[in-house]
Amino acid sequence: MLMWAPAFASIARHRRREAASEVRIVMLSALNALAEDGGKWSDRLRSILKTASSDREKFYAAAYLARLLGPSTPKGIAHPLAELFADLPEGEYPVEVTNLEEPEDLFWESVRAMERSSGVACLAAALERCSEAHRLVRIMEWLLRLASSDQRSGWGNTASSRGPKIDYFGIQAASQPGGWLRSPEATAALSAIANKNEVWRIQTNLLGLFGLPGSRKELRELLRRRERN
Repeated sequence: MLMWAPAFASIARHRRREAASEVRIVMLSALNALAEDGGKWSDRLRSILKTASSDREKFYAAAYLARLLGPSTPKGIAHPLAELFADLPEGEYPVEVTNLEEPEDLFWESVRAMERSSGVACLAAALERCSEAHRLVRIMEWLLRLASSDQRSGWGNTASSRGPKIDYFGIQAASQPGGWLRSPEATAALSAIANKNEVWRIQTNLLGLFGLPGSRKELRELLRRRERN
């Protein structure tokens, strides 16, 4: 992969003269691989995030940077990443490039790499900004999974009535395994969902799969009880 270094450096120096946005985004995937070898590639990603000529390029730079920084990802990276993902039209990436990750997969990986409270805050910000129904459901699923520490992958179709019911969000005594639900992360996740109007216009049993009440009124009552306790 080191062969990419001179090429990317050249594009980064002369981005407006030598490379279209499509090419720069493709090169970001090479930069991401190079970053695993150490060096100052994170500084390069920060520079691209600040000077990118398109939101799509900014998104890839921010996502790769967040995944690289992991738990040390600052709010100055996490919050723009959430907004960029929420605003990014579906299919807005070079489909002919097989080694470039799809935005949804990359966003979820970058959020999971963060410190958990930062990841929950990032997803909550994305949920607040998003308006497209399909993406809203995906963000809500990720938000619930991250807040409930569900580490499984591919556990079923959330639009189906079948699937595991996860009781992490049940009302349990503090001494029980679900007592951690009084944590700020859980409150932030549930508040974000309760406050998002568009969520309640979507037909999904996602809340039920996590042992949560299926109505907005009941969810808000659950949050009020949590605050009182």
